Amino acid sequence: MIRILFLAITLLLIIPTPATPGAQTLTLYLATGAPERFASAAAHYMEMNPDITVVILPVPGDATDQLARYREGLREHTPKIDLYDIEVTWPPLLASYLVDLKPYVEAEAVNAQFPAIIDAMTLDGRLLALPYHIDVGALYYRPDLLEAYGYDAPPATWDELTETARVIQDGERADKPYFWGYLWQGERYETLTCGALEWGVGPLPGVDNRAANAALARAAGWVGAISPPAVTAFTEDDTSAAWLGGQVAFLRDWTYLARATADFPMAVTPLPEGGCLRGWGLAVAQDSKNVEAAAALAVYLTDADAQKERAFELPANPTYPALYRDPELLDAFPMLRRLEAVFADAGIIARPAAEAGLAYDRASGAYFTAVHRVLTGERDAGSALSELEPALSEIWPAAGEN
Repeated sequence: MIRILFLAITLLLIIPTPATPGAQTLTLYLATGAPERFASAAAHYMEMNPDITVVILPVPGDATDQLARYREGLREHTPKIDLYDIEVTWPPLLASYLVDLKPYVEAEAVNAQFPAIIDAMTLDGRLLALPYHIDVGALYYRPDLLEAYGYDAPPATWDELTETARVIQDGERADKPYFWGYLWQGERYETLTCGALEWGVGPLPGVDNRAANAALARAAGWVGAISPPAVTAFTEDDTSAAWLGGQVAFLRDWTYLARATADFPMAVTPLPEGGCLRGWGLAVAQDSKNVEAAAALAVYLTDADAQKERAFELPANPTYPALYRDPELLDAFPMLRRLEAVFADAGIIARPAAEAGLAYDRASGAYFTAVHRVLTGERDAGSALSELEPALSEIWPAAGEN
């Protein structure tokens, strides 16, 4: 079924391109869940290389669906897609099907990027994807409210955040009865894995310990206190809408929200113990008939110039720190200045995809399910983590095969 879907998409999107008589045109296929990320740069590339046609294949579904289609297509060795747009946790899952891109990219370009995103795309010394977008869990706050309640800086620890959120919430409710101190994504899905790792519930495995127990119990205590009871069903759409509505003091969300406009002052800073890493990169399939040409296209679509242009068009955070000091970008998006510190290597938490390999999805699912049961009051933190530890130990050995 997946093979048929890929072939159908390919047939639908191949548009004949006029070619110079006698000239041969090389066609490269790029599979992505977000075609808009590459449309402009791919058009420029074809203008510079009239003998190359780039066909962008939209892959439907969410990230989980896309990964499943990628894996099936790569296993079947058909259709012959040259480049894949992949997320930071996918390189270990697809490693045996991907080309090492180190020989095709300048070392200076690799070294000029945020180390955390390069590390996430590297496995056993092989650079399996060239990153073009980085994202991290971050803390949004209201400078005006901090000042009004006598705080000089945003909270630096989770305990400080809990107390500061409570103080501001209590004060604001005199005029805003539905005002909340802290919002975050509590639905039972992958973002909850990220959130719980940020709280200190982990790493995976090894969650049955005193520190993880205390961190999870503290988060459960937020529900109904400084966070609404419904937060356990909130996703990014829910929390960002409430935040932009002016009814929240602090928000945990991804850095793309820094571009949003609001009717109040807002700022962004690293989370107390660091933010979970997300990001995307372009990988080249070993089965490609045109590995060298595909790698050259990947380099072009992900280099600093392409990332700068993409940053003007989309909420795509560049992977080059220097671009966060670029005068033209800062003039258009002043909040970018604050994001460089958020992406600093010391403040980033990587999910254990490399350690878990093919077991990662199942391990993460067991993890966020256990965390969610605590947040909803079905289980207490101690018993939930005690049960989770042996379950993870059973899943983890499956990390071996590809």
